[in-house]
Formats: sequence, C-alpha cells, structure tokens
Amino acid sequence: YAQDIDIDSAGNYWAITSDEADANPVSTTLGSRIWKGTENGRVWTQKFLLGQDGFGVIVGRKPQAWNIAVNPTNSNIIVVHGSETITNGTRFWRSIDGGETWTGVVPTGISTNSVAGRVRAFGYNAAGVLSISQSNNANTEQRFHDSADNGSTWTQRFAFSSGTTVHQQMIFDAEGYDWWLTEDRLYRVSPDHLTFTLAAQASVDFLSSELTAINVEAGYVYLGIDCAACATIHSIYKRPIDLST
Repeated sequence: YAQDIDIDSAGNYWAITSDEADANPVSTTLGSRIWKGTENGRVWTQKFLLGQDGFGVIVGRKPQAWNIAVNPTNSNIIVVHGSETITNGTRFWRSIDGGETWTGVVPTGISTNSVAGRVRAFGYNAAGVLSISQSNNANTEQRFHDSADNGSTWTQRFAFSSGTTVHQQMIFDAEGYDWWLTEDRLYRVSPDHLTFTLAAQASVDFLSSELTAINVEAGYVYLGIDCAACATIHSIYKRPIDLST
C-alpha cells in the first residue's frame, strides 16, 4: 500500500509505501519504505527501510509507517510516525539531514504502548510545531499533543470524550489558525495551541477531511459532511474563520 505524502520547501515529495497489501497487517516480512520524489515526482529514490532502529531488534516485529511530515522551517528535518506490528506500539523515526540518515526517536509526554498509542492525525504547522492526535486506552477520549522539538518531547494541549469509533481525523493550518478535525467535529486552534474553539459539529454524521485542507476562499474554512446512514447524500459547508456566522 501507499500511505502518506508530504512536500518539502524545495518541491521534493516524501512518501511512504509498504510491501503489505493491508495497512494494518498482523505480521509482515519487511518494514515500510520511505521514498523521495524529485523532478515533479518523475524520479523516486528509496531513502530508508524501517527497522527497529532506536528500539532494539525484536524478532518478527517489522514496523509499518503511517504518517510523514517535513518541517516547513527546515526541510532537512523529516519525521515519520508508525508502529510495530505485534503490539501496534507507537514509533517515531527522524532525519535531520534531508533523509540521508534516520534515527529512532523515543518520545516523552505521549503514550507509546499498544492501545493508547493509536495515532489519528499528524503534521507540522507553518511555524514548525508538530502536532498529533491520539486516543486513550478505551478509544473514548481524543487528545491533541504538540512538539516544538520535532517529536522528542510532547505536551497534551486538549482532550474531549468521544464515541468508541473514531475514523477520520486531520490536523492542518489555514488562515492563521491550526485546525483539528476529528470525526464529527472541527476545532479552531489558536496559534499557541492553548485555546480550542468548536467550529463545527455534525451530529451523528461525520466530517470529510479532504475538503478542509483546500483553501477555497480567503477568510473561510470549507468542510464536507457525509451522511452516516446513506451512501449518496453529502453536503458542503463554509464558515468564516472568525466563526461569526
């Protein structure tokens, strides 16, 4: 499968692939691969094959990667989030030299155990702060963490109670704010990550992550709402960034 992709300030693509057909394998023969794409994506070079670097060698546990992010303030810094396939424990890998070498990162301030390590969304904002959304053990609480040192140290900024099934999540920045989309709600997050304001909630339906990342119109955030009980009825809404109407 092909998983996540990001673009650095020089226009290079960074992508994750796996030899597994399933994005959630029970076992695997190889870890995920990190690729660099140049010439507008026409030429691809493998830069890293995930192993247990930084975590010790555990027989039969080959880590899979789910998210990749390039620091917009320093494109030499690339962080990958993933898990190993037996306990699904959260793992991070980082390059500080443009993908030439990689090191496993053992973070503080965030859970890395099997169930509580479930990560939903991951990415940098324009200021170079890395954010991540993570669930608790029972998957009934969603938590927003951030890191100012590229994934080494994490601080929980916000949490709320949720249902036990949370699928779509996304963290993105637009119009001077960070935005956290999590299933049926969208939060506007202040630049310092201290104030979380509910910008939209879709009752029993859920928000579509794709539209929120598109800057359709200055001063507005756009989002799609998919009907939870049907396959054909969908809506698109827009709301002013200041949430006035």
